[in-house]
Amino acid sequence: MNGKNTPALYMLLVLTLAGVFALICPARAEAAADPSAPVGSQLHPAYYFEEDDGSYATERPFTRRQAARMMEALLEPAEAEDGLFSDLTAEDAAYPGALRMRALGMVEGDDFRPDQPVTRAELLAWLRLCFPAAAGASAPEESAEDLLSGRDALFLTNRILGRETAADALPAEVREAYLDYADDPALLAALAEASVTHRCDPRSPETWADYTILRSPAEGPLWRGNVLYWIGADGHFVRGREEKGLLFDENGRYTSGSGELDTLVQQLLDGILTDDMTRYEKLRAVYDYTVRELHYGGGAVYERETDDWWQEEGLRMLTSGHGNCYGFAAAFCALSRPLGYNTKVTSGSSFGQGIHGWAYIMFDGEEHIFDPQSEKVYHFAEMFDLSPAEWEWIQYEPVYSGDGAPGSGA
Repeated sequence: MNGKNTPALYMLLVLTLAGVFALICPARAEAAADPSAPVGSQLHPAYYFEEDDGSYATERPFTRRQAARMMEALLEPAEAEDGLFSDLTAEDAAYPGALRMRALGMVEGDDFRPDQPVTRAELLAWLRLCFPAAAGASAPEESAEDLLSGRDALFLTNRILGRETAADALPAEVREAYLDYADDPALLAALAEASVTHRCDPRSPETWADYTILRSPAEGPLWRGNVLYWIGADGHFVRGREEKGLLFDENGRYTSGSGELDTLVQQLLDGILTDDMTRYEKLRAVYDYTVRELHYGGGAVYERETDDWWQEEGLRMLTSGHGNCYGFAAAFCALSRPLGYNTKVTSGSSFGQGIHGWAYIMFDGEEHIFDPQSEKVYHFAEMFDLSPAEWEWIQYEPVYSGDGAPGSGA
């Protein structure tokens, strides 16, 4: 073979194979023409979906389960097959896509390994198999075996599919639906492109002619990383007001009311919490941090039955690393409220004498007490989440009930 012709012949071979694979691995056919759709518009189906916790897991490893759901959305359904995967049932949302991947030779055997992270090379190989535009795409040698995050997978797949847009080109309603990604415009645009079914003109892909927002987070707390947002009863992000005793700013993010305290708390939470923790395990983790890492010594005393000191005292305690009972209570309060708990503090007395500060959370109308300073200094065995029956012997006064208002008991 003439060496001068080798590159041209190689490129011809790649293009030929891409065409063959396109025939055996067709992308999902566009639905019947919509007479109301603009002439020449293209359908961009959603292919990236919410996880069970309401997040898009963009910063977590991209898994085979997510890849299967992606392929199921982008490709024609597989022919019916006998037998199941050993580790994936027919009820799993990823099952149809996993079948398609096995039918096309992307995976083999009866073990799908749905939670196994995907490498850059693997995703590129799968995309090359089914999309001609990916035939010439490659990953730098040093990054081919890198594990992908959800974010990485979004950017790579959008690029291969020719589906790229800009955040400022998105309809306002779409930007509002992804408010928790507003601080990262590039990711916001990539995620909206991949998770919102829409039509656009290929000559002007930034112009969306029609769209269907599939995102429908449940009412209540929603986290992106360790940043708390809240979905109201109307299905929209709570902005510029309180909800369940927690304050949210105009961008929908929880705030203590102090920017300096918010920044410090986020830095600490990022070091304390892990993604695999439940919400209650995270509550325990920030309590344990307060007991373990903070120290007793010095601090202000506050008037009985007041609680307007927790922001200032929490910032001082978390910055200096030492304080009295009020500092411990305020630090725990500051660390736990971003977890979606309406944690409060109070100043009163215990054992019927002296002065004391502690934190509490109302669970089902009952005051549950968290007293990290008593555990730290007096070595009480367990002062985390004490129910009324458990803290009665300590004689905390005042006692709260209902929504946290003073009362005769829980």
